Amino acid sequence: MSWRQRFSYRLSNLLFVLALSLVLGMLAWLSKHHEQVWDWTFENRSSLTQETKTILNRMQLPLRITAFVDDNAPLHDRIRQVIARYQQHKPDISLSFSNPDLEPELAMAAGVNRTGVLVFMYGTQREELRSLDERSIARSLLRLLREKDTWVLMIEGHGEADPMDEGASGFALWRRELLNAGVRLQPVNLLRGMPLPRNASLLIITTPQHEWPQGELERVLQYIEEGGNLLWLQDPGKLQGLDPLMKILGISFVPGTMVDANEDIHQLLGIQNPTIIPVLDYGRHPVTETLKTQTLFPLAQAVELTPESEWTGTPLLRSLKHSWSENGPLHLQVGFDLSQGDILGPLDLGIALTRQHGDKEQRIVVIGDSQFANNNYLGYGANRELVLNLMNWLTEDQGLISLSPRRAPDTQINLSQTQIMLMAFSLMLILPALLIITGLTVWYRRHRR
Repeated sequence: MSWRQRFSYRLSNLLFVLALSLVLGMLAWLSKHHEQVWDWTFENRSSLTQETKTILNRMQLPLRITAFVDDNAPLHDRIRQVIARYQQHKPDISLSFSNPDLEPELAMAAGVNRTGVLVFMYGTQREELRSLDERSIARSLLRLLREKDTWVLMIEGHGEADPMDEGASGFALWRRELLNAGVRLQPVNLLRGMPLPRNASLLIITTPQHEWPQGELERVLQYIEEGGNLLWLQDPGKLQGLDPLMKILGISFVPGTMVDANEDIHQLLGIQNPTIIPVLDYGRHPVTETLKTQTLFPLAQAVELTPESEWTGTPLLRSLKHSWSENGPLHLQVGFDLSQGDILGPLDLGIALTRQHGDKEQRIVVIGDSQFANNNYLGYGANRELVLNLMNWLTEDQGLISLSPRRAPDTQINLSQTQIMLMAFSLMLILPALLIITGLTVWYRRHRR
């Protein structure tokens, strides 16, 4: 190689280094003055959901956040990183830090008596937060927006499931979900002379085990005649005196208990009982428009609108093919039998009813199952989202959020013993051999020059 060639080679290397340094310097300057973030995670798990953005859009006043935490730099950075996602969408969010041990007066004025608390101030409204996950923050923001609580009443006194019960058959989880969003689910016993409050947004009736007295039923029918909204969850079996309610709503329950014979779907979902009905087909309605996965109904009956009904009905939940309403004994081997009155599906398990009452739209939902909302099944599939969507629509309050944790589908890798051995062999022998061969090849070519 001549001196001209060597000079040209070294000059080109120098120019490349200078150009690379210039590009890196420009990138560093741009990153300091212009922040840009891309979220490439599955389902954009590092970005705010549309539900949270909607809540932030409703907040017209500035939001002040004070973090009462120790002087811990990594913790401060973590809090700033989380709150920055909200500040990008709502710039008038301010964040400050205070150590309760060093500034006890400020902590006492804010009503804080320990570290690890974030205080949100929105106008005169105040919320405390001890978790940084998006679901908890969104709920706090939603409660800040509510000027008053929404009341939902659940009828009791006839052996219904208890909204205070933490057991598998209770509705405590449902009640807690609503309470977190500022909606109070209150049991009411009309037999005790308790009136139906005029400020109640919704009345809920679940499957009774005992007969309804006529006087109590008349009060509920009057509530409906006056334009009240209703959610009726009714398992298969006797109506226990609620037949007049079915008549005034213009609906009827299909005789029998729903059975699903889709073995592949049952195996995929881990369902062994054919009376647990998976629903994947939803009607076009605000209650179901966000449902993307299956809902499960452990003991259901079909419901339909009668021809003489005065209501406008929209099907919400539809069973799959190879399902039917079984009129025979469920403890025996079940199979579709037209001669015993079985009715072939698909059939509707839930229906939404509307009618104009004065200047408002009256809203009713009837579902042929109540157990899908209990503590045992609320967490299955999209059951929780369905329940919150029902509350949204029936209370005419689109504030309830149904944020669910967004998880990547590929966070675990399951390998067989053979695959593990092949991977170990590749890493320990094949990859080092390739690196050695590549290095020798490069050295040999350079040495020939």
